[in-house]
Amino acid sequence: MKQRMWDLDPGSISIGSVLDGFGLENASAAVSLDEQGPDSLYLRLSGQGLNNDLIEQIFQGVMNSKAPNVPLEIRLARELARLFKFETRIPHKTQFVAFFGALGSGKTTALAKLAASTRFSTGLRIGLISLAAEGSLKGVELKTFAPLLGFPLLELGVNEADPESIDRALACFSSLDLVLIDTPALDHDQFGVRRLIKYEFPEIESVYVMAAHKGLKKSVRRSFSDERVVITGLDRSARIGEVLNQIHAGSNPLAFFSTGRRVPHDLEPANAQRLAKILLRTLH
Repeated sequence: MKQRMWDLDPGSISIGSVLDGFGLENASAAVSLDEQGPDSLYLRLSGQGLNNDLIEQIFQGVMNSKAPNVPLEIRLARELARLFKFETRIPHKTQFVAFFGALGSGKTTALAKLAASTRFSTGLRIGLISLAAEGSLKGVELKTFAPLLGFPLLELGVNEADPESIDRALACFSSLDLVLIDTPALDHDQFGVRRLIKYEFPEIESVYVMAAHKGLKKSVRRSFSDERVVITGLDRSARIGEVLNQIHAGSNPLAFFSTGRRVPHDLEPANAQRLAKILLRTLH
């Protein structure tokens, strides 16, 4: 019953698939990077804010490749596929998926993009549940977005997010293929919705939304173990190193990249080829 929006295997990368992923204009960029030499690659990784250990792992893996004649950018993508996990299946572990993120992370907008994109590409029957605090959202609000595309929406006030109410909400949507759940911003979660879902509802998958320009507080980071991550704001942030340091340290799979605010556009599956291109962007 579970269909897939995207089902990529970033661990098995061929030269052809990488060039296809980048497009012709990016194939020439790979040649350009080789003309600049390995020092340029090292400097770009450092300029992204990656920590020294991760830079060394990436750089040594690229330079010690068994295919030295392959362009550096393609070798970089292969090394990223080895060092990072990528998991883009929708639905993945369960039909219920809760989105968590700090204030301003783009959590609700990312949820709306995923709902719309999945509907258009797979035809899955999707429902939305909002546990977010009234008036706390910036950007897309689910109560405005849901009727436009005909998504059923259940709204629970954040102070109503108790086990019984959440149970009833899940039961209402149990016949649907996918249910996406919006939650209060983690730094404003005074009612403990994150803890409630983590310990009382194992059937709900948690996805963490991280803005590219900032990492997580230690207190928040400790509560996330193997959750998939969506990185947002890639259109506004030149550097992505801090969030990649944390994702690599926690072995969190990367799920999607958000590159703008358009719904349902500006959301793409995370893969090693795209991550390589992001890391090699010219910084301004």
